[in-house]
Amino acid sequence: MTRTIRLLVIFSLFCAPLKLQEHEPEQNFVQDSPVFSVGVELVSVPVVALNRRGRPLGELTKDSFKVYEKRGENGTFIEREIDTFTHSDKLPLRAGVLIDTSGSVQNPEQFRYQKDVASEIVKLIFTPLMTRDRDNKVFVAEFSYESMAANPTGGMFLIKQDWTNNPRTLIRAISRMKPLGLTPLFISIEQASGKFKEEVGEFATVLIVISDGYNNLPFSSLSSSVSAAQSAHLPVYTIGTTIPSRATWGWEMSEEPKKNLLEIAAGTGGRFFQLPSLKEVIEVASRILSDLDNRYYLEYKLNAEYEKGDNIEIKVEIGSYDKNNRWRSTKAQLLHRSGYIVNK
Repeated sequence: MTRTIRLLVIFSLFCAPLKLQEHEPEQNFVQDSPVFSVGVELVSVPVVALNRRGRPLGELTKDSFKVYEKRGENGTFIEREIDTFTHSDKLPLRAGVLIDTSGSVQNPEQFRYQKDVASEIVKLIFTPLMTRDRDNKVFVAEFSYESMAANPTGGMFLIKQDWTNNPRTLIRAISRMKPLGLTPLFISIEQASGKFKEEVGEFATVLIVISDGYNNLPFSSLSSSVSAAQSAHLPVYTIGTTIPSRATWGWEMSEEPKKNLLEIAAGTGGRFFQLPSLKEVIEVASRILSDLDNRYYLEYKLNAEYEKGDNIEIKVEIGSYDKNNRWRSTKAQLLHRSGYIVNK
């Protein structure tokens, strides 16, 4: 994660703002179905704290946070004691770039644009991060689907470049991609999440998904994809694209694909961006970098009273105690996952 490229972030944050359509996740996002499974006796909650303009707050400490949990729809939020507090710059990074290469982006202009976006994301975010001696690694994957009869080597989530600290190999892998088949957005996020879970150790993680937002395969669901990412402690940043020549002022994605990308980001503590042209990718990259550089990891013990299958909702506050030792919460936008399902 490290302390990311300050020059890029500072340039982007202090120059004239781009007219980028960014949709911030709802702070109290509620998923239609359970969203996280706890496989150990600890709960880890990655959190980014932002001001009203979506910019990171100053440096925070363990005492700046409170975490609450509620069991079931009729439960009451109860404060949990934070045992471990870690800043992102203390952890090595594991990141993935997942690119839609299905038939829904088969138009040559659209597909070329998505590959350009992915290449720029790698250059702007991961090239500087790979210069740090912190064992940071990234993979590049694509998602599309053809039946085994049509393409015996076909699949849904396909690694094009496995874990590496060499951005050039990532960009070369992106350049070789070709569009085909159906669009398995949801199951590919599940499979990508599984790859993160295979990594042994403590890491900061992020998955960046570049797609038009469509899903036309029944192998998974929106809630299942969020569940899988949550179980891997994985914030997902989704970038919605369209053919640049068709992008006019005020362009909006269609309702269903936009909802898919927005809710994946919101449920996992990431962000959703609409990106109608390549010129705005610097702003997108700077915001993702800023989040990577300002994420805190709060860890606490799983409540022994919880039973397998319990649906737990998470709420996080930041603030401080006044001179009378009363907690005063601070208004902020907090990016964090919404909850989990107990599995012990």
